[in-house]
Amino acid sequence: MPKIPTFKAEGTITAEAATTPINVQAPLSIAKTFEPIQKAVTDYAVKEKVIQDKTEALKLENDSILELNTAVQKASKLMNKEKANQFLKNESTRIRTKYSNLASSSGVKRIFETNYLMEEQKQIFKVDNAVYKNIVQNHFNEKSRKYEMLMTEGLYGNNPLQEKELYNDLVKLENEDLVQDEDTRLNNIAMIPNKIAYFKAKRDSVNDPVQTYTDISTNNEKYKDLNLETREALLKELKLEASQILKEDMTNYIVGLENGIAVDINKEAIKEVYGNKAYTDFLETEQNTIRVG
Repeated sequence: MPKIPTFKAEGTITAEAATTPINVQAPLSIAKTFEPIQKAVTDYAVKEKVIQDKTEALKLENDSILELNTAVQKASKLMNKEKANQFLKNESTRIRTKYSNLASSSGVKRIFETNYLMEEQKQIFKVDNAVYKNIVQNHFNEKSRKYEMLMTEGLYGNNPLQEKELYNDLVKLENEDLVQDEDTRLNNIAMIPNKIAYFKAKRDSVNDPVQTYTDISTNNEKYKDLNLETREALLKELKLEASQILKEDMTNYIVGLENGIAVDINKEAIKEVYGNKAYTDFLETEQNTIRVG
């Protein structure tokens, strides 16, 4: 029989499985993988918080400003700047404290107070301007009142000294007016003589418009300070009344001559009111009446 070859095993059989090394790279960490997502979530949360805080702060600001406006309106009616500022400061502090305490967090409180203080400064400036306007208007009113008193006493007070000092009193009134600028002051002072003469003419025309018209038209000394514009305005204003009175006087004068009764007549006024022709005609009528009588 053929011989079966035999094989001698030289290896050793063991219970452990053979290990084969595998060269595979390890994956990124989970934290690193989700880092962009986490950042986006965090940024969104921060933005959401900022919006929430600013919205709450804005509501507090709007509500507080409505209340502050009421205080501003009251302060704006005052005539004293220090009192107005003190009133507004006290009210503003109270309002700021009230709405700061309503804030849900320190962040909201900080945003609110920053914005409120900026608005407060605007309102203080607004009140300062309003009060200054009040002061100026009040000064104008009191100056006008003083002017009326001086004019009335000087021209109608039957006080020669008061009338004599009227110009100086009015100049003093203008010099004490610190609101007006220098050009306005000088112009007002320059106009004082014209104003005094104007009101003298108005006063005199009440008693005798005919003679007043004549004196103005002939540049009588007591009306010498009237400027051209004022003079013409007065003559135009007085002419109608003077002509009506003078017409009646002329009729009465001629009737008086016819009846032997002496009647006063302002002959010079006839010439000034009606002109030279009317004056000549009147004299002719007078002479004819005298001859007939």
